[in-house]
Amino acid sequence: MIDKWICLECRFIGPTAEFDKMKDPRGDDVWMVCPKCRTPQITSACDEPGCTKEGDCGFPTDTGDYRRTCYEHSIFASRPKPLQAGPPT
Repeated sequence: MIDKWICLECRFIGPTAEFDKMKDPRGDDVWMVCPKCRTPQITSACDEPGCTKEGDCGFPTDTGDYRRTCYEHSIFASRPKPLQAGPPT
């Protein structure tokens, strides 16, 4: 479960409990809003302790959990890069 979020406006980072909830004025949804700037522009943050980047990579772990990290802390960063096409030799 993702429990580290980042505000896209002011970059506040915290767990779900620190964000406020607000009823969608046009429907029945409930929005999570930033406690600092009140925007609903929230996304997951990298779950690596101390990292302040957005969590844009998701992957399962060996223990059956699921991680959401930035690219730098993902399993993809440690894989060899694919060969780049270049001019024929």
